[in-house]
Parts: sequence; structure tokens; C-alpha cells
Amino acid sequence: MLDWPAIRRPFYFMLMNGNQVLWILVVILGFTSCNRKACVNKTVGWTYGPDEKGFESSQYMFQSYRESFEAVGHNPEWKVKLENDDMIYSDIRLSEPVTYHLMTTFDSNQVTYTGIDSLGNKIIIDFVKADCRDQFEGITRPFRVSVTRTNSESESGQNGCGVYVEDPRLNGKWWIRKMNGKKMGKTNNGNYGTLTFDSKNDRVGARISCNSMGGGYVLDKNILHFNKNTITTLMMCDKHMDLEEKLAKNISGVSLAYSFVSDDEMVLLADNKVVFELERAQ
Repeated sequence: MLDWPAIRRPFYFMLMNGNQVLWILVVILGFTSCNRKACVNKTVGWTYGPDEKGFESSQYMFQSYRESFEAVGHNPEWKVKLENDDMIYSDIRLSEPVTYHLMTTFDSNQVTYTGIDSLGNKIIIDFVKADCRDQFEGITRPFRVSVTRTNSESESGQNGCGVYVEDPRLNGKWWIRKMNGKKMGKTNNGNYGTLTFDSKNDRVGARISCNSMGGGYVLDKNILHFNKNTITTLMMCDKHMDLEEKLAKNISGVSLAYSFVSDDEMVLLADNKVVFELERAQ
């Protein structure tokens, strides 16, 4: 016969000690599950690995690109910079910089910006794609720039050299989540591959196995033109040498457009094909 008192005994225990049982279950569940983004990987210091998820959206648009440029010239010394929707012009003849609100932008064989200040005076800035050597600074910039300022009494123009200034969100270290559509896992150095951008010096560093590599680039709006000569260390890695070769090929002598999916997610594309999916290193 069934021992009904013995069968009922656990249920009596649960009824009499319901709060204790509930707390035990909460503790067990707390140790066995958690939100993936809340579970921090203590080894690499980020909230989730780049090979654990894909981007939620497959739409890679350039709408989040923040256009900015700066140009300098001499005779007299002058400088102009685009910040948000304002063009800020200064030279040694002015007691303080003049701010012009960006009115229109024209794209053809050259890029033309026009702006107006609080007094109704205009500024016209022409960017022409051509190497421009600044003899005073010893720097070659990718654009020849002419600036024309007009007011009710006169018109003055200056020539100089300019460059597009990249979105500051690009700067820093990025984990390589995917390369050429392939998910990246940990390599033999115990980490995921990385690209590191130094926007101040227009350089990029890369690492995916035991060797480090790097080179320079020129920025043209949202296009990164990587130099052909990539410098790399020459250690013999235990494995993943093939990934190093592919990484070097993807950042040497190529032009890649960059676009932000979010502030912490970015893609690099060639001919509208995704080459890198990147996630900001935490």
C-alpha cells in the first residue's frame, strides 16, 4: 500500500516553509541564468563576445556620418573649420573668429560650401580633390581649398590646403566581430581581433593573432583610403596566420567606407559589401 503520510510530508514542508523554498529557487536561478548583456566577461572586459550575436539591422546607411573639415592657408595666416552646421573662420587680421552658419552644399567635381554670418556677410569655400603641400607646416593634405569672404564693402580670397576631419566616434579600439562575412572567435593570443584608429595622426593599428600591423590612411568624408605600405611584425604564430594575411590585405591599399549602426557598432564597406563588422571595445 502507498504510504500517504510519507507522500504528503514534502508538500507539508513546502506549505509550512514557502518563503524559504522561494528564496532557494531565486538563488538557484540567479546563478544559472542572467541577461547576456548583464553578464560581463571578466577575461576580456566586455559585456558580450563579438561572435555571440549579429547586428539587429542589416541596413548600413551613412546618415550618421558627421561631416567636418578644416583648412589652413598663409599670406595672411588663416584657418577655417566646419563644426556641426557652423563654419568658423579666423586669421591674424581679425580680433576674434567669425562664425558663419552653413547654408548650402554643392557637389560636383569639387565640393562648395556657402555660409552667412550674423551681419549677412557670406563665405564660400571650394574643396578640390588634389594633393596640396603646405610648405610652412611640411604637411600634404588631400584637398586644395579656396576661401572667399564677402561683405558690403569688399571681397577677399585666400588659397590653402584642407582635409576632412573624421567623426570622433571612429577613434579608439574596435573588436572585429566579422571579417568578410565570417564570425571571428578568439585567436591564439586569447583575444578577438582588433582595429585601432588614431584619428589625430591618421593611422590604424590591427591585430588578430601574434603579430601587430599598422599603417596610415587619408580621409575623404566617410571614405578611408588606406596606404599601400602596411608595417607588420614578423613572428611565426602557432596558428591563424591565414587570418593575419586576410587582415593585412583588407587594410592595405584599399578604400573602405565607414558607417555607424550605433555609437558602439560600425561597419567598413567596399563597393557596398561589408568587409568588417566592428564593436567598440569596452
